Amino acid sequence: MKYLFDLKNAIIDRFPALTADKVQLQIVNGNLPPTSQTLGYIARLYLLDCKLPNPYDVLGFIRKWFETRNMAIPELMFDCDVIDLESYDLQIDIQLSDKLNIG
Repeated sequence: MKYLFDLKNAIIDRFPALTADKVQLQIVNGNLPPTSQTLGYIARLYLLDCKLPNPYDVLGFIRKWFETRNMAIPELMFDCDVIDLESYDLQIDIQLSDKLNIG
């Protein structure tokens, strides 16, 4: 899951209008079945008071970020709360799974 901090920082670097205090990362809906070592979860990014002209640019950037790291491209889901004509809050859910090494 540490790679998600790299993703968050890459988003902040790629989109200068987004500042660290306006981009939040949460892990939600985690699941570890008793018969598996694969942890399923959703990484949720909140982009608060976002003023990017096109919110879909962030979705495309996330897909490309995973692709350039030779990682499986995850399913992306999003919600957008419109604040006014120029700003919105964007919530992006990234469906992920990681293999655990249980000793």
